[in-house]
Amino acid sequence: LVSKAFFIAMAMRAIHRLSNVARPRAVNLTVARSAGYVTTDDKPNSVDGKFTSDRLPKSADGANSRDFTYMLLGGTRFVYASAIRLGLINFVGSMSASKDVLALASAEFDLSNIPEGNTVTVKWRGKPVFIKHRTPDEISTCEAVPVSELRDPEPD
Repeated sequence: LVSKAFFIAMAMRAIHRLSNVARPRAVNLTVARSAGYVTTDDKPNSVDGKFTSDRLPKSADGANSRDFTYMLLGGTRFVYASAIRLGLINFVGSMSASKDVLALASAEFDLSNIPEGNTVTVKWRGKPVFIKHRTPDEISTCEAVPVSELRDPEPD
């Protein structure tokens, strides 16, 4: 273990060395406000003097780059919102039925060519549909049946 006396001796040596160092009498100190430190340079953070010569002067009305930043961020947000909107429209549009499915949803058949009393079988969505051209006797027989005797008594 290192004793307390050792640390005291080391501290005394450091103090003695610091007291013998020659200190400059007049030093030009510059405070760099933005960086928060003290330097002896006339132009802090500058090797060739470009630190101050490349900077834009502040405007007299106090405006700074914040206006540009706000406009840039607002424009970027608008572009992102437009892209998201376009993506959602395409996504929802892809869920709707395609044209071939919509074409199968409706079918038109010429019933004038079916003679009375005959039945025609047509294909709709891959399934058979039976179409019968009834005679006037069949129509009157069907109309004579009371609605209350039907399985689902609903008037037309």
